[in-house]
Amino acid sequence: MSVELPDSYQAIYQRAVQQMGVGESQAAIDSLLRIVRRLSRLRPETLQRKAHLQRTLYGAWNAVTQFLSWENRHQTAIDLTLDVMDRLPEPLTGSIRIASLTVESGQVEKGLAALAEIAREQDNYTTWSALGTEYKILGRHAEAEEAYRAALRHADSNEEAVVANLALFDTYRAAEQVEKALDAWQMALVLEPEMADQEYQVYGWLIRSGRARQAAPYLEREPVPLRRTFFEGLVDEQANRQDAARRKWQAVFDSEQEPEEDVDVEIRMEAALRLDLPLAADELAQGLFFSGELISARAEVLRGIAKLMLDQPDLAETHVRQALLRFRRGSRLRTGLSADLWELLTQLVPDPGQTGGLRHYFDTKG
Repeated sequence: MSVELPDSYQAIYQRAVQQMGVGESQAAIDSLLRIVRRLSRLRPETLQRKAHLQRTLYGAWNAVTQFLSWENRHQTAIDLTLDVMDRLPEPLTGSIRIASLTVESGQVEKGLAALAEIAREQDNYTTWSALGTEYKILGRHAEAEEAYRAALRHADSNEEAVVANLALFDTYRAAEQVEKALDAWQMALVLEPEMADQEYQVYGWLIRSGRARQAAPYLEREPVPLRRTFFEGLVDEQANRQDAARRKWQAVFDSEQEPEEDVDVEIRMEAALRLDLPLAADELAQGLFFSGELISARAEVLRGIAKLMLDQPDLAETHVRQALLRFRRGSRLRTGLSADLWELLTQLVPDPGQTGGLRHYFDTKG
């Protein structure tokens, strides 16, 4: 049987990602299914000998089952996994995915029971981490902590220990257990010092949740001036130093520093909005789109705020709706968008008549 070269499969895969990025979900799924179906015709022993083809099959299966779950086609994803499980590099991965898809389909306790059984039987880092992730997504923080602690005990490398500690950080942060969250972050940082350039995740969360004092040590050692200046502006605003805040945001907006990560574009967009420059914020978002980047959920909301400030309510809702879809696809959480974004929206557009119709997209009460 002739088999296409991996490069051709890679082209199909890249096209599928692009199709999903522009909302052509069925075309993306069909593209990936082509790869899975063709390679799954090979015998398991053939794939074991041709590791590059097995990796290609795994990548396509992993992506298409994720896409199918986003489309709420969980049983299709489960059936596909059952068909190819013996051809995956680690068949256990298929069992874990089936249990996870079962949870996503609404059969929560059935899926969790299957995952818990796998974790107890295998008793390793991978299975306990998978169980912890499901509990975390469901907001069952105590059970997530227990599972991630078990994963941490089985970590075979610093890398695995770092990932487990970051999972604990996210779990404690969601549970608003601040000291435990910071302890988990610090342990991850000890194991991987290069994570220091990601500490905006820590001080950004603390500042936006009104904990500027606890954020101060992290903010002081931020090596990227753009980020440090922007968040110093937020601290100034919270302390009613409005003029100082605006000076800092103007410096961020005027900066010629090239963005190092998506967060830097988001920061510049937010600075523009806070300076009452919605058109500039929208142009920054357009720059992301035309560069081929998949705009983040937060940037999409910021673009929606810009449209509302420009008196384009229909476009504003379109962007916010897309942001919610992207957030839920990426996190699998069924909550709304971050409450701090709702606070920003209502601060910049204080008229309830303009903002009221958007409230249900955000994780906020009232």
